[in-house]
Formats: sequence, structure tokens, C-alpha cells
Amino acid sequence: TVFGVRPKLYRPAFGVTNPSIGKSVSDLDLTVIGWNRRSLDTTSLSMEKIYGRVVKKLSKGDIVLLHDTSGKTVAVLERLLVFLREKELESVTVDRLLNVKAYV
Repeated sequence: TVFGVRPKLYRPAFGVTNPSIGKSVSDLDLTVIGWNRRSLDTTSLSMEKIYGRVVKKLSKGDIVLLHDTSGKTVAVLERLLVFLREKELESVTVDRLLNVKAYV
């Protein structure tokens, strides 16, 4: 608990779970969150290729996996936000998209 709130959402590392993780998630009353647009931004791919992977066939309701560990990801995100605006799409938090509580 930080600042008097407790997270309700959990994204498994690499999107992988197992029975032990499942039990812990259940015991902690968490909602598991996944993604359907994997950017591969932690690989050696160029910023251009990462951006292309993300925007190719991007649709309303997609959840994009990006990491906050590199400058190229920040550049991809900046371009992605412009792309979304041009396509009249909106970036929203995953709790809003899925209509779940992020904190209690």
C-alpha cells in the first residue's frame, strides 16, 4: 500500500503465469491485465520498426505493451500519440478501458 491505496491490477512479467502466481493473484484479489499489441520495444529493433509494429492494424480497444526503459520507447510513444489523434482514437488508462478498479 502506497499513499493509502492498494493496487488492484497485475501484469505478469512476460505475460506468463503459473498455478502459484494464480493463487497469489487470487489471494490478493487482483485483476490480471494482459495486452494484445506487443511492441518488442525491449529488443534491438529500431524505433521505426517498433512504431510500425504498434500502429499496424491498431484498433480501438487494443492494449499496447510498452516499457519505460529506453529513449526509443519514449520516441515511439510520442509518435503513437500523434497517430492516435490523427485517427481520432484516444489513449486511456487500462482501468478505464476495461471498466475495472485500479486501486482500492
